[in-house]
Amino acid sequence: MKAFLTVIVLITVLVLTGCKDKAALDENGVPGKLVIGVFGGENPGRTQNIMEPIRKYMEKKLGIDVEMHIVNDYTTVIEALHAKKIHMAYLGPFSYVLAAQRKDIEPIAVLGLYGRLFMYHSNIFVRSNSGLNSMDDVKARAKSLTLCFTDPASTSGHLIPRAYLTSMGLNPDNAFKETMFAGSHAASVLTVAAGKVDVGCVTDEYGIDLLVKNGLVKKGRLR
Repeated sequence: MKAFLTVIVLITVLVLTGCKDKAALDENGVPGKLVIGVFGGENPGRTQNIMEPIRKYMEKKLGIDVEMHIVNDYTTVIEALHAKKIHMAYLGPFSYVLAAQRKDIEPIAVLGLYGRLFMYHSNIFVRSNSGLNSMDDVKARAKSLTLCFTDPASTSGHLIPRAYLTSMGLNPDNAFKETMFAGSHAASVLTVAAGKVDVGCVTDEYGIDLLVKNGLVKKGRLR
């Protein structure tokens, strides 16, 4: 249960009415089957296993079938909401902000851990042998450096590091030699570790430490 709660902390639950594609609503606006979209993160299979207990719990409490759709990126979940392919979704803070711009979704809950909000952090990292020992070094050499974020809709892999860099006078759109999206947190870490990008951004939830633990990145390779 702790692992499940950790994954869904600070995730906003959204409800979308009028979903007619997968499971039509009755005259009271209740679906015969509740369809929920979930971003699978770096390990969709693990996310599926973690979400299974809540799927079963919701079926028991609601008295209807509940179907979880695990997808590979935030944008797919957002588009599914707007296209009325799903009734509800678990979204991170920034992906919720992006989805809410259309004004056709409603937040109904923010979940936490043990009755408190769960906080996670964003990391900006480099290779240990890069000669970059501080953000001042990054700022001084920015024009010769490449930078990668994770997913465009990621809070810790894009929004927060972008805001931080901008606050110190480094607009990611023009301050660096090149700025790109790696596609995921793991891809951001591996791209920097392989020397293809100089500076990366990643969450501390399932970022560098997890890849080191799994033997995909050598310990001490990144800072």
